Amino acid sequence: MTNYFFILIYCNGHESCGNRINNASDGEVEDYTVNIINNTLSTSDITLSAVSVYPNPMKENVVVKLPSAFNYQELNITLLDLQGRIIRNKSVTNSQSEIHFNGLEKLSNGAYFMRITEGNKTLISKKLIKI
Repeated sequence: MTNYFFILIYCNGHESCGNRINNASDGEVEDYTVNIINNTLSTSDITLSAVSVYPNPMKENVVVKLPSAFNYQELNITLLDLQGRIIRNKSVTNSQSEIHFNGLEKLSNGAYFMRITEGNKTLISKKLIKI
């Protein structure tokens, strides 16, 4: 982690702050510490945010759409209830970009989760509402 120290000077708007930087009586000075962490979004994080699950709320069918830039070997896509019980599970390969879950009309109305995993790693979890 790298620490930086910044001083922000707010001027009264009548002239440039650069002309008043040595005269703090005309502005307000506040100091902040900004912590910059090396963990930034990677390409895979951005790609994962593009995964869509629709329609939401759902009635009888739901589609998981994977972005074309998403690179994987095999995924497990699992529909779970709030107690973590598996309602449906599908294994998909890299050639599939749309995965359909049909015949969900008999599910009780309420909240569910669609979890996408690769091996033992959960990549994304989306909340679904059944109406």
